[in-house]
Order: sequence, then structure tokens, then C-alpha cells
Amino acid sequence: MKLSSQLCTLALCSLLWSISAETSPKPAYFAAYVTVEEKTLYIQGGSNTSTTNIAYDQFYSLDLTQSWNTSNPPWSELPTVSPVPAKLKTWGHSISLSRNQKTLTFWNLNDTISYAVSFHLDTNSWEELPALPWLTERSGDYGLHTAVTDPRTDQVYIPGGAGKGMLVYSPISKSSTVLEMERSAKNDTFWSAYSFVWSDARQSFLYSGGADDLKAYSLGAESSYFYEYRPGSLSPWPTLGSSGTVPPPLVGSCMVPAYNGAKMLVFGGYGVQVGIDTMYIPDAVYVLDVPTMTWSLGGKYQPRMGMVCSVSGDYFIVWGGMGLSQPRRSSVPVDGTPIIYNIKTAQWTTQFIATDNSNKNAAIIGGSGGAVDIDEEPLEKAYSRDFQPRSARAITPPPTFQRSQPVRITSPNTSHSNSPQYVYAQGPQQVSMDPPSWPTSTSPSQRVRSVSSSRSTSTLVATPTIPASPRYPSYQQQHRSPQQQQSFNLSPPARRITRNPQGRNTPEPTSDSNHKIQYQINALHAEASRLQAMLDS
Repeated sequence: MKLSSQLCTLALCSLLWSISAETSPKPAYFAAYVTVEEKTLYIQGGSNTSTTNIAYDQFYSLDLTQSWNTSNPPWSELPTVSPVPAKLKTWGHSISLSRNQKTLTFWNLNDTISYAVSFHLDTNSWEELPALPWLTERSGDYGLHTAVTDPRTDQVYIPGGAGKGMLVYSPISKSSTVLEMERSAKNDTFWSAYSFVWSDARQSFLYSGGADDLKAYSLGAESSYFYEYRPGSLSPWPTLGSSGTVPPPLVGSCMVPAYNGAKMLVFGGYGVQVGIDTMYIPDAVYVLDVPTMTWSLGGKYQPRMGMVCSVSGDYFIVWGGMGLSQPRRSSVPVDGTPIIYNIKTAQWTTQFIATDNSNKNAAIIGGSGGAVDIDEEPLEKAYSRDFQPRSARAITPPPTFQRSQPVRITSPNTSHSNSPQYVYAQGPQQVSMDPPSWPTSTSPSQRVRSVSSSRSTSTLVATPTIPASPRYPSYQQQHRSPQQQQSFNLSPPARRITRNPQGRNTPEPTSDSNHKIQYQINALHAEASRLQAMLDS
């Protein structure tokens, strides 16, 4: 009886293990990955962490909307209408995400014939793309390339995706083109195992590290390795300068955005010690403050390369990859347990705490390390944005009055404030905004953006606002033209927007009761004036 009970226990444990094994991905390195809206991490493929280099076709997602511990991450195998395509049983490939966040496109440029296929998240179905350009030149034995989407145009850019050229794919025309590439003294080299991301703060791509092939490990000893790519620019590949604790040139690392692109995190990868030709893998997180381009050093943990990276809220998540044995400098397997870094506390932890990302619209993309941070603003706004940190979200008016649309007033001649000023106009939502007339020609000019709606046709006049001085952030002046100098006003005054010390636009505190009293006083003044006019006549 006792033996039978033990056998049942062993059988039950075996069954539970098999179920667990089926619901979590096999440990792998250089798997393709993408994180959508900081809510779901998708991984596909990868190679096993032994010397046999067995490729997988696994396709899993990790739920980032719930809290979990590293001992029980909520993995799920993705259901698909048809099996995963045979050409996605590979490693070193990458995934790009469409602008509408509904399509994942897989790019396998390792094989002799390049291959691309899309997976539609709304239907769980596959769609093969037209044939890609034939590669007559390759970056060594394998091409570890990263595909990233420009969120303004929905075009996909892959450095080195066409030999020594940039592969550009347009989902609208479903066609590919090849652009010439240049990179400092290495303008004739191949591009492989680099980090490539979209920076919403700079409205451009950031490129870091990489190798000319898998035998020439690193480019850092011979040339710059941190670049910006600006599509359509006359000088599209300028070298980026940065300060602080700058990371070394790395191959097979990851670089992902955090906090709406205000930070970039770099982890893992390997480099070469100059003069020794010995491989090493950094064990620390490097954090780039994008507005100031200043690097800082974060916490240290298990060094690895070719891993999956993701960010959600305050947490940086790493899975898989290949480790390095420090004494022997040889590759060692890494298990399937995720590791988590708390960006806010700069500490590694075992607990992931889910945050509300309902207003976040971002994607972290990779294969050899890449990302795109997609802002929620419309396309026409994205093209005109300045290269500066994102300003505060639109502010909600007091609940007493009907919500109205913010009117953006920009002062191009003001040098001490880069943040737009918003004035909430109270009343009907269709507003025709005209610049007020100034008494003299020396008065500053204002450029006003119109805001309209189909609900009403009333017209209000916006009060021009002088941005707050950095020295006195809460101080703000308003000027009125002679047409605006009225003795009374029948509608509640518009709320002013002041600047707090952190530079954010916040509504000036007001009292709803004061607004009501002022409104009644104005109405009484109007009635008294009407009666006085009748008596005078």
C-alpha cells in the first residue's frame, strides 16, 4: 500500500511537471520578442542553450497585467489557426509591431533565402509577405538583425537586412527597398548583433554596438558605436555623444525604453578586451537619461547575452540567453527563470508588481535587442514634435463646468519656456480662435491652433498667455486687448494654467463657489445696466 502510494505520488509529480513544461517556453537564446503596450511580452523561437544548437518554433506570451513571482511567471502558449511556419523554427530573427498594435511581423534573415511572415493578433492567423531581396552578401555565417517600425509612417527598418544596406519594408505597398548605409570609418562593414530602438523623445532611431561578423566580435576599438538614424535626413547617421558611465561596445545586448522613452536600459551582450582579444559579458544594467544623454550604472546580476528583454512600469524583465563561465570564458546555459530589475529602487528582485498601463502605447521589440516607443499622439503631431521630454497630459477642468477642449498657444519667440501653454475655454466646444489685436506693433505675436467640434458654432476669444519664468515658476501674466476690457462678463472666466517648479502645467486652484458668486454679480450688473438704460430713455 505504501509503495503504491509512493508510485501515485511520483506519477502525479511527473504529470504536473509535464503540464508545467507545456505551459512555459524552453530556455533559449536569441529568441525573437516584442512587448505590446507594456501588457504582454511575446517570444518566439530561439536556440537551446547547449552545444547542439537545436532551434525551436515555440510561441509564448507572458502576461504583464497581473503580479507574479519569478517562480511562477504567467506564461501561455499562443493558440494559432494554423501551425507556426516551418521557417520560424530558427533563432537570431526579430519581430516588428504594426502601428495599430495588431500585427506582429517576423523577419528571418538567417537563411539563404530571407523570409517574413505576419501574425494577426485579432484573428490568430498567419500571412506570408512577398519575397525579400536576395542577399548576395552576408554578415559572416549568420545575420542577427533587428527590425523596428517607425510609428510615424509604419515603415519597418532593418540595418544590415540587405547585406551592407538597410532593408526598408512598407506595409502599405507590401514592397521592400534597400537604402545605402554609412557608419564612420566602418562604412564598408556588415551590421549584425546590434541594438536598434525607436526613440519617441528624439523622434529617431538609436543604434548601439554590433559586429561586422560573428568572428570580429566588436567595433568599439576601431570606431564609434552609438549612432542616431534619422530617416529622410541629409545626414541620416550622425554619431551620438553621451556622458556619465558609458557602456562598452557590446554584441548581442538589448536596449529597451522605459517611462515613455525618457530612459533607455542596456543589459547583457559581450565585448572584447582591447589588446587581449578575450570575450567578456558585463553584469550590470546601464541606464541612459535620454533628455540629457547621460548614462548611469545600475545593479549587477547574472551576465548573459542573446536574451529577451522587456519593460513594464518600474520593472525591467530579462529571460533566457546564454551565460559565460568567468574562469574558462566559455558559454554556459541559462535556465528559464526570469530575472527582474526594479528601475525605481535600482535593485534586482523576484517580484513583479503590475501597474496600470492603460494610457501607455509602447512596444519593445527585439531579436538582438531593439524597441519602439509609440506615443499616443496623432501622426501629424508626431512629425512636428520637438526633441525634448514629453509635456504633461491635458488637464481636466473643474467638475462644475462642462469639459472643454484645450487650446494650445505657442510662443515661438519665448526662449525661457519650451513647454506649451494650455488655456481651457469654458462654453460650447466648437471654438474659433483668432489672435487678439494688440495696441502697439511691439506686442508679441501669438500662433494659435484652432480646436473644433460639430456640437456648436459659438466663438470665444483666447487670452494670450506669457509662459512662466523659470525663476518664478508660479508667476504668470495675462494681457488683454482693448476689446477684452469689459466691465463685466456673463460667463465664468476661463481657468489659467500655471507652471509648478517641476515644469508641469497645472490648473490654478479656484473655488467653484467664487465662480458662481461672480457669475451672479455679473448678471446683476447686466440687469442694472439694462434698467438704467430704460430710465435714461
